[in-house]
Amino acid sequence: MAKKKKAAPKRAASKTRLALAPVRELMKDAGADLVAKDAIMAVVEHLETTIKKVSKNALELVKLSKRKKVTGADVAKAFTM
Repeated sequence: MAKKKKAAPKRAASKTRLALAPVRELMKDAGADLVAKDAIMAVVEHLETTIKKVSKNALELVKLSKRKKVTGADVAKAFTM
């Protein structure tokens, strides 16, 4: 009789859409030698919130201009809203 393979341990589902490794690298580039996962998650969550806010503001500008495409100029203006 063949032995059953053990299932791999389940990982906690990540609620983020951004990759963590590039954020860790950016933090290391800024001088942090060791970066805890909760620190990376805090940065990622803040970035995602900011991206959503800026995107909504840019979309408002697009709709006011009766356009469909969000441009770099829209995003630049949305950062100041």
